Amino acid sequence: MKPCMSTIGACDRPWPLALDAVRTAGFDAVEILMIPGWIHLDARTADPVLARSELAARGLSPVGLHAGGVDGTDEVRLAASLEYVRSAIAFAAAIEAPLVNINAMPVPAGTARDVRTAMRARAARGFAELLPACHAAGVGLTIENHHGFQIDTIEDYDALFALVPDPALGATVDTWHFTASGISPAEAVRALGARVRHVHVKDIGDPAAAPAHHELMRALAEVGFDGWLSAEVEVHTDDERRSAVACSRSWLDGLATIGAAS
Repeated sequence: MKPCMSTIGACDRPWPLALDAVRTAGFDAVEILMIPGWIHLDARTADPVLARSELAARGLSPVGLHAGGVDGTDEVRLAASLEYVRSAIAFAAAIEAPLVNINAMPVPAGTARDVRTAMRARAARGFAELLPACHAAGVGLTIENHHGFQIDTIEDYDALFALVPDPALGATVDTWHFTASGISPAEAVRALGARVRHVHVKDIGDPAAAPAHHELMRALAEVGFDGWLSAEVEVHTDDERRSAVACSRSWLDGLATIGAAS
């Protein structure tokens, strides 16, 4: 298991300074946040040649892009979201990032079960439509769980993979979002098995989260996971963020040691 850091941990800084923060934290691999309207790069307008140069100047390898979500709410939103993710797939290929990670999109509170099921099915169709572009570009595609979104629970993943059986479609396990939905991340890993291709680790430096993360590492070892553990630092204040970023490399190294010993 290999440690990397998402630029979400430097969301208070512009793109070049975000890369500096990743390098200063001791990482040589980075996951780039490319969610439209947020940070750090927009796949439709960013220059991949310049991005490769900026990464190389800091000795950073791009292990993946987080390209937002595919929206199964309706056909119009589905088409618009797919257009952006296709741009991200092309960008990933251009900078030699091997992975594009996406999620689905929110489900409004009070949505009827049959309507939510239709949203999930529409998102699944969108994910399937992206796979040919991924195959052609040599880029992997993973779907991340997100609390309150169209792909949230193990049941959602089961339904997704029944609709899209292509084993090229993988899962990104987000520890915080599964926990927020009342699901043990380790349980999710064991249920998803070989579909787990990427992991987002939050709660960095929180001693209360240590037992759950130890069990997570054991579960990852059980399913043969040998991918990236991506530090996603999402906290409320800049001081908290800088503190968590500073300790994230040693913290992930400690988790990887647990996984290797399992």
